[in-house]
Amino acid sequence: MYIFGYLRASAHDQDASRAQQRLKAFALEHNHRVAGWYVENASGASLQRPELMRLLNDAEKGDLIRCAVK
Repeated sequence: MYIFGYLRASAHDQDASRAQQRLKAFALEHNHRVAGWYVENASGASLQRPELMRLLNDAEKGDLIRCAVK
């Protein structure tokens, strides 16, 4: 199983990648590999999320998507 990490911060002064270490630890703990990281800073009110759309296009049935939204 592949794990895809989606990291998003809702404000430009926040750092979406801060949660990356926790997601890496989750993958290691469950003996999985992170297939890719998708990081963006976008408001929760906006539906313009190119990294999320790229993630959904890359993932296949049975893959795990872990999200960290700040």
